[in-house]
Amino acid sequence: MAGWVAVRCVFEIAAAGSGLAGTYEERITLWRATDLDAAISLAEAEADEHAAAVGAQYLGLAHAHVLADGPAHGAEVYSVMRDSQLTRVEYLDRFFDTGPGRQHRLHDRASTLARLEQQFGVRLPDDYRQLMLHTDGRYEVTSADSYLVLYPPGELAALDEAGEHRQRFPGGLAIGGDGSRENLVYDFRRSPPVLVLLDITAASWDDAIFQAPSLTELLGRFPQTGWRFEDDNS
Repeated sequence: MAGWVAVRCVFEIAAAGSGLAGTYEERITLWRATDLDAAISLAEAEADEHAAAVGAQYLGLAHAHVLADGPAHGAEVYSVMRDSQLTRVEYLDRFFDTGPGRQHRLHDRASTLARLEQQFGVRLPDDYRQLMLHTDGRYEVTSADSYLVLYPPGELAALDEAGEHRQRFPGGLAIGGDGSRENLVYDFRRSPPVLVLLDITAASWDDAIFQAPSLTELLGRFPQTGWRFEDDNS
């Protein structure tokens, strides 16, 4: 047999100081191999590399599934069947909706982002959404002489109201800042929205200092360059 094989491996990521046994990750990788054993060998070698990269431990459990027709749009890449006496709700609780639920947290964060979008009438950029979905609370970045914080999405509406941001900067949404006087603001007047810096005393968009065309670019350069305090929109 030569073809495509999906292999699921299980990992434990230690949760130091949390009082929990840890976070468990189930991860599926895809391999072109001559047989199941060869695919599992490839997957387990990669599993060791992944575990080392993320500070996890591969638990030595690998399940393999042969793709009937190879990778394609809508193709089945993994399937497992279990006989069980559990009811539907019990089955989902036992095998999927478990622990202090990362899935619950993701659902709650997604709901918070959806409410924020509805309240401000915007579509948040995908890189911001993905970061906030997988971040607990504040997200902080530092450079040699600068500090950047992204506030939890659930706090943004109150911060906007307190600072009267929408009245002063129509089409703007403050998502963070320097922890002091400067606000990091999405300018949704532009498509896609860009990120600018606005001092707490700024009266209008005329005072905005361009930072980056995307959050990904800003976070990537910030540890080396910090904030820009010159009006450079290049």
